[in-house]
Amino acid sequence: TCDWSSDVCSSDLTRTVNFAHGAFVLAGAWATYGIAEGLKLGFWPAYVLVPLAAGALAAGVEIVILRPIRQADMLAVITSTIFIGIGLSELYRLIQNTEMLSVPNPVPGPPIFLGDVIVTYEQIWVFGGALLCGLIGLAIFSYARLGRGLRAMASNPRGAALCGYSADAMNATAWFLGGALAGLAGVFAAPRSEEHTSELQSHVRIS
Repeated sequence: TCDWSSDVCSSDLTRTVNFAHGAFVLAGAWATYGIAEGLKLGFWPAYVLVPLAAGALAAGVEIVILRPIRQADMLAVITSTIFIGIGLSELYRLIQNTEMLSVPNPVPGPPIFLGDVIVTYEQIWVFGGALLCGLIGLAIFSYARLGRGLRAMASNPRGAALCGYSADAMNATAWFLGGALAGLAGVFAAPRSEEHTSELQSHVRIS
């Protein structure tokens, strides 16, 4: 849900196919490892710090790289997101110098057996977090002024501009929200198999 919502924010709302989306998920998983294992701050601060950092990174990409070329050619924008995704993945490889990093399970415990179905506490945690993100997103897009502005910009940019909404501000906001949700998806994905790799962005983009 977080991954899908992130793609909706950065792609559907800005009418740009974001091939860098998976790289932001990878960045979120990598940052989670840095907070939990590198800085020894524990896993829980990542749920706040990583989405904010990933959102800022995504908004920075939109403002610095994509905004200057947005009026030129949509193909140039789409191509740029491809190379941004590749660049972030290669940056991970250069800095970390490894393909796999171990991230501990934040909610350990014995599995729950429901007949032939096996459910873990981590699966319950991820499902609950994804459901909460979906409900918060639904409330924002249904009732908040910010959500109305994003929906207006997605359906009719010229009409939204006439209503006083700034296209630049809405695009940056959409990329921030998309990046934040991608970072949060990375936090949830990081301990799923107790490891994450630089190929995580490819799996996210394909799925």
